[in-house]
Formats: sequence, structure tokens, C-alpha cells
Amino acid sequence: MNYDFLEKYAGLIVKVGANVQEGQVVIVNLPVNGQELGELIVKQCYLAGASDVLVFNDNEQMRKIRLLYGRDEAVVASQKAIVDLKLEYLKKGACVISLFSPDPDLMADVDSVRLRNYITTGQKDSQEYRSFVMQGGTSWSLAAHPNKKWAQKVFSDLEADYAEAALWEDIFDICRISEADPVEAWNSHLAELAKKTDYLNSKNISKLKYSSATADLEILLPKGHLWVGGINKNRATGLNFLPNIPTEEVFTAPLKGGVNGKVRSTKPLIYSGRMIDDFEIELKDGKIVNYSAAKGLDTLETIIQSDEGASFLGEVAIVPFSSPISKKNRIFHNTLFDENASCHLAIGNAYNMCLNPDSGNSSDINTSMTHVDFMVGSADLQIEATCENGEKFFVLKDGEWAI
Repeated sequence: MNYDFLEKYAGLIVKVGANVQEGQVVIVNLPVNGQELGELIVKQCYLAGASDVLVFNDNEQMRKIRLLYGRDEAVVASQKAIVDLKLEYLKKGACVISLFSPDPDLMADVDSVRLRNYITTGQKDSQEYRSFVMQGGTSWSLAAHPNKKWAQKVFSDLEADYAEAALWEDIFDICRISEADPVEAWNSHLAELAKKTDYLNSKNISKLKYSSATADLEILLPKGHLWVGGINKNRATGLNFLPNIPTEEVFTAPLKGGVNGKVRSTKPLIYSGRMIDDFEIELKDGKIVNYSAAKGLDTLETIIQSDEGASFLGEVAIVPFSSPISKKNRIFHNTLFDENASCHLAIGNAYNMCLNPDSGNSSDINTSMTHVDFMVGSADLQIEATCENGEKFFVLKDGEWAI
């Protein structure tokens, strides 16, 4: 692993991702194997002028032990006190940096009912926190940190150490860290995404039609919808931040009751340490009315039944099939990477940032405690837009941008 690249990665996360400001408190959520990168991130935060950096360690293995061996009351024990502590800092202007280092198969042997109860409790405990963060109440950034188990899932033909090194190399490449000036490379990329959102926002689209071997779907868009991509804006300060590193998507929110048809996943979905693969959903008047899965049906059911809004869609995202991640031609077994290799949709909550408060109606987009992206992009996907004035044009043709 290239240490110089690791320092550049930390700088990108702090300067472009969270956009840490002078005098700001920074919350850093750190996986147990992320100490080295975590120290560099904390250093960069202080160099950027942070008044304090609060580090919270996240241990997925400990959660699994709780689910396997804890009493029933331990499984549903509230973590709200910790969540509320973080929220208190956010409301005072703190920003958030989160590193994730997942094991895609971590929860494969955990009882489905226990896992569902644990997820439901966590969603309820963090509902206010997640809503505050996801609706732009603060600046935040999410980035990846490899581990051996995840790496061997991606590079199954390599021994653990070599697999981890290969995954680091991929992440540095995908995140443009190998460029001479990663910050400038990201600024250029984000400017291109801004051109796409500006164009789509100028067209007043009323409907999208998805057509491919795995998609036959019509999606109505609400009046006042906004296309967003790359940089987000902190509604409290007006400052820009980059929520996901990497990102290749341009997205908006569908009309809650305006989705009809069928769509099949084109990549596996990892949710809470379990895999859902080769699954199909059918929607009528916006609601999921039928679903099936070759693998992980019970986990898919957990998502869709988590609350009333989880049976509707909350996001429509467009990613060209030739994105840098897609060009790697492998499954990363992690949604942040796989969703940026493929057009995707999301089950559950819509983002308020995707609706103009002056011309849109909040009741037109979905609300839910959950938001789960799943991949539907392919080399044969066509997305045709119909505008309010009747004009039609292709947004995507044969999997690639047509605008």
C-alpha cells in the first residue's frame, strides 16, 4: 500500500469530502482496522483548522457477537444515547467523516429474525440523526477502507495480503488518488457532473422510461424535482461537500405513486452483512407489489417490510456503463462502489434536496426510515425522457450518456 497515496486520500476526504472549516468540530467514525488512515484524517482535520476531532470506533464483529450470543434484550438494546450525542454536536455545526470497512458475508450465519429486530431498533434510534444528515443539515463524507475478508471477496484468486493490496490499488485509482493532483482531478470530474445536472434540470422532465433485457419500467417525476450529482450543499452554511467518495452518479427523486413495471437487479446487493442476488421487483402505482430473489429473499423482505415507505422508491440515479468503477469489470460486493458502476434505484426514503421547496410538494416524494440502493444498469439500458412540453430525448443510450 502506497503511503503517499494514503496521505493524499486522507487529504481528499477532509478537504473535498467533508470540507472541514476553521473552528469546526469533526466527528470521525472509524473501523477498528482503520487506525493508520484515521490518524492521517485527524491530522488533516487539525491542519484544516478543526477545533476538535471526536473519534468513534465502529466494530462490526462486536455487533455480530451480540447477535449470535446476546440475550434477546441485548439484541434490541437502544444505542440512542450515542446517536443523540453525535446529533447534539451536528446541530452545533460539526461535520461527519465515516470510514467503512465491510465484511460482505459477516452476518450470513446470524438468525434472520434477530438481525431484523436489530436493524429495526437501529433505524428507530437513528431516525432523527440520519434525517438531519441526509437532508443536508450538515456536511459529511463517506469513504472506504479495505480489509482482508472484503478484499478476498473481490479478488478470490489472491491470498489475503495480496488481495488487500489489490483492493487498495483499485480504490486509489477509482478515487483519482493516483492522479498528479487528486483535488484538481475531482474538481474537473465534479464540474462534468454539474453540467449533466444543469442540463437535466433545464428540461422539466415529467417521465423516464427504462428499457433493457432486465428493465421495463416507467417512472414519473414530481413537479419541482431537482437533479443532484457530486457536490452537495450544506443547507445551514451554504458550503459544498462531497458525501460519497467515489461518486459517478446524477440522481433525483421519483413521484411516490408514479412508478410502474418490473426491474431486475444487475449486481448483487450487500445489506447488513448479507447478500441479495438476482432479485426482481414489480411496482404498481409506485408500490412494490411483488418481489423475488434467487438469494437473500428474507433479507430483501426485511428491507421492503421495514416500514410503510419501504415499499416505495426514493431515488433514481444515472451512471454510465463506462464509469471508472464499471471499467474495472468486477463486483466490489459493496454498494458505494457497485452503485457507482451502474444505474441504480433506491428502496425507501427520498432526499429533500431533490425537490425545489418553492415549486415542489414534499408529499410527492417518499419518506421512510430506510434507504437502500440497488443496481439496475447494463450495457443495453435505454432511458428515454419525456418533458412537460411533450419533447422526448434519450438520457441514456446503450448504457451511456446521450446528452
